[in-house]
Amino acid sequence: ESNQPGVTKGPVRLVANPREAPAYTFGYNRPVFARRVHDILSVVRHIRTDTHHPVKSVQLSAPAGTEQYTVAALALTGAAIDKAVVAATDFRFASVVDYKSPDFLPGAIKYGDLPGLRAATKAP
Repeated sequence: ESNQPGVTKGPVRLVANPREAPAYTFGYNRPVFARRVHDILSVVRHIRTDTHHPVKSVQLSAPAGTEQYTVAALALTGAAIDKAVVAATDFRFASVVDYKSPDFLPGAIKYGDLPGLRAATKAP
């Protein structure tokens, strides 16, 4: 549902609980941010393992507004992506002030925010 035009920045669905807290939702469910990164990883895996259409290299380009997801995916893929083009972004997890934001990722600030993820990749 997050790929529909105009829906990408709305609040996330939460677990129905009268005591509203992120632990009720994100203790058992992946955040939207993690699901978007997983989508990228799924496509890369499909391309790499497709025996009907083998590829020599996988290149990834991040459209504006998706840089943070792409950097996170690059940090997890290792050598599965041969080349990536990721524009500089001013996005920081520290600037996400609401746990209902689709960019909320528990623990991201503790482990270096987006610069920490970028350092773990071969992204420019």
